[in-house]
Amino acid sequence: MMRAVAYLYDIPSDTLETLLHGAEIVTHFPDEVIIRKGPVAPGEPMPFQIIADGRVSVRDGRRVITTLGKADTFGEWGISHQRGFRAADVVADRPTQTIRLSEEQYHWLVGKHPVIQERVSKIRSLLPRLQLAQEHARLKATREPGARSLIEHMTSSQLSGFAIFSRIKEFKQGQHILVEGDEAEGVVDEMGGEVGEEHQPRGEPEPSDDEGPHRRLPYHCSPSPIDRPLPGVG
Repeated sequence: MMRAVAYLYDIPSDTLETLLHGAEIVTHFPDEVIIRKGPVAPGEPMPFQIIADGRVSVRDGRRVITTLGKADTFGEWGISHQRGFRAADVVADRPTQTIRLSEEQYHWLVGKHPVIQERVSKIRSLLPRLQLAQEHARLKATREPGARSLIEHMTSSQLSGFAIFSRIKEFKQGQHILVEGDEAEGVVDEMGGEVGEEHQPRGEPEPSDDEGPHRRLPYHCSPSPIDRPLPGVG
């Protein structure tokens, strides 16, 4: 299970086994508030938890910020960046089991492998935005049969892994995203706005040698909810 956590994918097995030996398995019932938003009392423990089974939602009041499932984690941001305050509620959506680890264990883990903190920060920043993009892709697929997105059917854990190796780039209307013939840098997935392909009209001359045999893909921007920063997991 711990190997399936996005930011632990390459951590040595002996490190994960040491963590697991000091862990506690906890069962949560539907609608149970696992973490409550607000200040943490002096001396109150601040564990981080790995979801072994089930699903939880991260909420700010009635608004759902993101949902987390098997192999996702929560609580580590409150330890590393907001000590003494929880930024959101975490509520069990259905019967859920978590692997609960202490604040001391988290500091021990990050001390041995500092890259983990960088990965946690990236997931916290990108996961809610990727989930919004995923909903956008699903809606688009229902309106346009045949339209498919790489992230359309990903689990939240898979999206977290995707976030670690991703970067977001913004484009203005008419700006070229891809040029036919250029070397591909990776996979591009639309997170908002519209993309159109620019074709060479019939009857017009082919591009000159100076232009090269390239067709350009312009990006047509439209307002998107992902442009707004979202609070992360407490």
